[in-house]
Amino acid sequence: MSKTRIALIIVASAALGVSALVATGSAAFARTVITSKAAPETMSIVDSGPRRVTTTKHVHAKLSFEAIRHGAAPGLSDAGRKSTLAITLKKGAESHTWQFVLKGGSFTDNGATGRGHISTGTTQIKPYGAAAITFSAIGAGTTTNCGATTSKVTHRLQLHGTLRLKTHSRWGNWSGKIKLFHGLLQSGHGTDYPEACVAIPCQAGVSWDAAKGQISIVGATVGSHGTMTANRRTKLSMPRHAARFDQVAIRTPAPQTSAGALPSLLISAPSGPVSGTATLKATSSQPYGLDCTGGSLTGTQWQANFTQGPSPLTFHEKVFGSITLPSLAGQDLRSLHVATPA
Repeated sequence: MSKTRIALIIVASAALGVSALVATGSAAFARTVITSKAAPETMSIVDSGPRRVTTTKHVHAKLSFEAIRHGAAPGLSDAGRKSTLAITLKKGAESHTWQFVLKGGSFTDNGATGRGHISTGTTQIKPYGAAAITFSAIGAGTTTNCGATTSKVTHRLQLHGTLRLKTHSRWGNWSGKIKLFHGLLQSGHGTDYPEACVAIPCQAGVSWDAAKGQISIVGATVGSHGTMTANRRTKLSMPRHAARFDQVAIRTPAPQTSAGALPSLLISAPSGPVSGTATLKATSSQPYGLDCTGGSLTGTQWQANFTQGPSPLTFHEKVFGSITLPSLAGQDLRSLHVATPA
């Protein structure tokens, strides 16, 4: 998925993760009926949904997990492939996700019946815990056709088993039975999945992002309200290929945008999880457009300089340390409007 498309999806949906959009996006078109026999299962996603838990450090948070498996190339079957398991704890504006790569056979599913399992054994995500979870469908699945060769099958799930998470932080640990979790299984088919099955709403707005290394800050405004999110990726020393993602996300008033051919955007935040200010000042522009549900979006994308204010824009992440960026050149600022409303 291109950088521009991700930015547009953020503007339209104020989303915090691309994988969530992939799992829940509705089809833009429905024409030809496709079955799993016509195209192999090319991507599978299990999303547990959030449950309230209390950790050993008496932190009241929401726990969720997601497993993803995909084929080696577009259109190829994902059967027997490696997968990723991501476990998230969220409290207020702050969330932390531990992501692990699992060997083939650790996450299996049957897209037709909605049954399968996620099993790490005792070593695959050590020293961060273990998972032994089975799932089964609640009722019949639904098929959404996203074009002539692409479809997805969605099952509502009941999940069972056990999960242990050791955060190695002041948030403590959690372990318990997975018996009250009701999630979703998405089974994608076709070479264009998941892009073809994600609908982009026709909504006008402004979006921006600034990034350096493993840290990014993104913002989006639709109407009079917006969102602002800081993300940080940290590679874990073990197990192999594991990483932790720290995130702080808040709602904000619409930022102040100056008029003119090369606008500037004052980024500010209320007191609390985020403080300080920064400015994005455009330096050059180019037009672009994209189809959305029932119409099209047109807009302008500017290259812009991200400049921290006297009090730098800082996301006060409390567990692993605050998130901020230096002043940077060559960042992105975008403005969209609906050219053909639905």
